[in-house]
Amino acid sequence: MQKQQMDRVISSEEGSVQGYRVLYEQLPANWSACTPDLPVILVTGESREECERLMAEAIPLHLEGLREDRAERPWLYTHEQLSPELRAVFARIDAA
Repeated sequence: MQKQQMDRVISSEEGSVQGYRVLYEQLPANWSACTPDLPVILVTGESREECERLMAEAIPLHLEGLREDRAERPWLYTHEQLSPELRAVFARIDAA
């Protein structure tokens, strides 16, 4: 199954949006983008440029959601319960 999915990827590229690493994939019908540092964000578009624009909109929205959720439910965001990736995200949020 994984080989079939890999055969569909026309190209893979890496970039950066607002300091977060973003992976772009060109597929036969569209483009997709995700950021390994914020694994819940995935966007698709007709072009890489559209994915870049959508990712630039999605990242701040996601970060604001994380800030609000942490303010409402701080017990879920203790250092011990966060993955190393989310610890790094919150360190960046707190430093801003």
